[in-house]
Amino acid sequence: MRFGGKSAWTDPKKKKYVKALSKAFKEQHVGRPLTGLLRLSVIYGFPFTQEESAFLRLGWSLTDKCIDLDNLLKPVKDALKKIVMVDDSQVVDVRARKIRYVEGGIIALRIDEISVNRSWTFGTGIANGNSGSSDATLKD
Repeated sequence: MRFGGKSAWTDPKKKKYVKALSKAFKEQHVGRPLTGLLRLSVIYGFPFTQEESAFLRLGWSLTDKCIDLDNLLKPVKDALKKIVMVDDSQVVDVRARKIRYVEGGIIALRIDEISVNRSWTFGTGIANGNSGSSDATLKD
């Protein structure tokens, strides 16, 4: 997306991709869009390249090749809007991985609504005026 003047320009290829993702999500999602804070977990699977064929026997392998994760996330979040979630601003926690996968060409998603009853508790450390380390623990 590029900004020029008052409107944003989006690459036509990205629009087509988001539309195809939206269609796939509509076919698989049942129910209303989630309204709370969300945790999004995504695995992007790409086919193995010839150079990586040694990893094929494992079935999958992490990869630092292909598109940057941040560029992969935005179209998926855009496609989920108004189908699985009201707005992509609800996503407050993300876990994303790029892998080489035997079958390749997959996007696996998990979306969890985060409980509002959780709170952070901070241990000793700078937050309490000490010079030691600070540990944070999430409690239900």
